[in-house]
Amino acid sequence: MQTGQIMTSKIVVLGSGSVGTYIGGRLLDSSAQVTFVGRERLINGIQRAGLTIRDCFGYYKHHLAADVRVTGHEETLSTADIILVTVKSKDTEQAAKAIKTFAKPNAVVVSFQNGVRNAETLTSICNQQVLSGVVSFGAIWKEDATFQQTTGGDLFLESRDGLEQALQAYCDEVNFPISLSNDMKNIQWSKLVINMNNGINALTGVPLVKGLESKHYRRAIAKCMNEAISIINKAGIRLIPLNSTPVKLSPLILQLPTPLFKILAGAILRMDADARSSMLDDLEQGREPEVDYINGEIVRLAKSIGLSAPINERVIDLVKAAHKNRAGLPKISLENIDQVITP
Repeated sequence: MQTGQIMTSKIVVLGSGSVGTYIGGRLLDSSAQVTFVGRERLINGIQRAGLTIRDCFGYYKHHLAADVRVTGHEETLSTADIILVTVKSKDTEQAAKAIKTFAKPNAVVVSFQNGVRNAETLTSICNQQVLSGVVSFGAIWKEDATFQQTTGGDLFLESRDGLEQALQAYCDEVNFPISLSNDMKNIQWSKLVINMNNGINALTGVPLVKGLESKHYRRAIAKCMNEAISIINKAGIRLIPLNSTPVKLSPLILQLPTPLFKILAGAILRMDADARSSMLDDLEQGREPEVDYINGEIVRLAKSIGLSAPINERVIDLVKAAHKNRAGLPKISLENIDQVITP
């Protein structure tokens, strides 16, 4: 890839929430031109205070409002060479239709979303080349337009026909860790297992660090993970280590006595004190949660091979009931959560 090609590229982040704005924000210092497509809250926050990007390891950068391109109009997709799709999974079809309507035929689309089927949905609707991506870290939206990476981890990006080279170059340019792979489907399923935490976090309504200090909370996650791993193995899907920890060992580590867990999982616990799952945010703000695209994928996979996933079904039912009742977070106690999710 020639330098001239890199410098002329334009990146549009479609669905600029916590993760999308963080990723785009890290790329603002690259030679790419980055534009965020987001909601009024993001636009107003940036206009009021600029955009601040930080992580839990010391990275900090503030961008003045005048230096940040942000809009609520999908028409800006027509300028994009690279489109980063970071909308919720339930909105993937709508995003694909916008891309089909406005984007250039040669724009490269990258899905940085939870779940395992979003790239397929995008490909089936829009006319662009679509690459799968996985975000192995968490991010939260703080006051105004401050976005913070809350846990360690890299971006994972599908490597195919050189389509990944420009985005990889921009990430390398600003020392934003990105790993390339031609085995993205297995990486997506591995991340899905890690995301078993999301439903438990939403049901208890506590920050991740506080939850992980409770043996009952950890046991609840381990139950969801063990069920998921068993089904995934029987389906012939290979789980891949993310962030140096074998996914299959996660339930064992979670079930260790708390003092030993804190020693062995020190890196896991070195996260922002306010870190929480996006599913918790969704329930708290009355938005439809992504539980069908996380726990629901385990249920679907189980049914496809003649099995059931009762624990993950129970989590789905509890999360959906909380959303339907519009009562905010269920706030199931940490002492009871492992029993509540057991059918």
